[in-house]
Amino acid sequence: MKASKGKARPFLSTPVGLSLVIFLSIFLPLIHHCRHTYFRDPTSAFFDPVRGYERSYSLEREQQALVEVVESAYNHDGFVPSPVGDDRGLRMCIGIATVAREGEQYVQRTVGSLLAGLNETQRSEIRLLTLIAHTTPELHPAIDEPWLRVLSDEVLLYDDRNPYFDQLIKWEADRNFLAKGRFDYAFTLSHCLASGAPYVAIIEDDTLAAEDWYQRTIEALEQVQNYHHRHLVTSTDWIYLRLFFTEEFLGWNIEEWPAFLAQTIAIEVMTVMVLYLLHQWLPRYIPHSVILAFTGIYIPALIILYLAAGRLSMQPLTPGVVQMPNYGCCAQGLVFPRHIVPDVIQRLGSANGGFVDQTLEQWAAEGDGLARWAVVPSLLQHIGAHSSKGDDFGVKAEWGRSVAQKIWSFGFESYGQGRPQAQNID
Repeated sequence: MKASKGKARPFLSTPVGLSLVIFLSIFLPLIHHCRHTYFRDPTSAFFDPVRGYERSYSLEREQQALVEVVESAYNHDGFVPSPVGDDRGLRMCIGIATVAREGEQYVQRTVGSLLAGLNETQRSEIRLLTLIAHTTPELHPAIDEPWLRVLSDEVLLYDDRNPYFDQLIKWEADRNFLAKGRFDYAFTLSHCLASGAPYVAIIEDDTLAAEDWYQRTIEALEQVQNYHHRHLVTSTDWIYLRLFFTEEFLGWNIEEWPAFLAQTIAIEVMTVMVLYLLHQWLPRYIPHSVILAFTGIYIPALIILYLAAGRLSMQPLTPGVVQMPNYGCCAQGLVFPRHIVPDVIQRLGSANGGFVDQTLEQWAAEGDGLARWAVVPSLLQHIGAHSSKGDDFGVKAEWGRSVAQKIWSFGFESYGQGRPQAQNID
């Protein structure tokens, strides 16, 4: 008779079984951590739109903005605008082109948030221009509200003396938002240029500014100017400093996949090499089955989890000032150096189609090599629920939110948790 074979070892007591237990004891808690930590990252598979779009700091700033409007405008105890042409100490001109929206208007909160918290010196360094961007200004509800002229240094209006007035009427009748929007932008830029301010900021009329937005913007502009001065020979000129961007488009983008694939292969090769060396010393504990489990299951699973966790969670942007040559959306708040403004106006006037930000991005990428900078986190939040260009519940709408509502800065809400420590640029 043949001798009976001994009982097979339980799988979990084998080297590969033990390695699986160890792996799962690490991997499962990591998934739990991702679910509870990265819910605000729109580039993450663990993004939760309910919690991710939850307003916190923006609600606080909205209330502060309304208080600024009431106290400064209706009680008439706010800053008195400087006379036109008085540019002593002027550092920035802010232009806001506003149009009437269906339903809720936001421009009051935009203006209030820009001014709330400024001291008298800071306010004197700013010239605030508000364009009522209608050929019939009475169509805008703000035209008769007292805060508009009290808080604005100048209210701009279109009238029939404008050589483009008839064309503006036609664009409005045809609902040609692209052409009209570019003209409004260029018109506001030209009036800010005439102020003599060294910097021109164009802010959309449905945004909120962080409490210390002006101080941080000036600090960022000084860093950018110093950078280009130090690298005068090797650096290019710059076109703008971005005060708003949505993180939605800053994920694992396709042009970066070749580099990431190379890194993945390198990780697999190094893992095999290390395990093979250990196998030579400890063949009983690290057999070939363990090596195969690591290279075929464990490492790929960790790489997939790394990708799923989200680009901004795994490789967060450094707080402060960074170059953002790609995927910076949208044009809610851009600050231009004075010397570039005439070229911007010319480009917007000659562009055939495309929104303002698309026109600027195409120009910057055409070979002129214009650097594009951004403040991290965003100093502005977009609060518009409906676009001024019409209702936008289209194919790009998700999670019950309009396209306009998805233009959101997740980083802006972090200001309520304390000011991030900014890093200087080299």
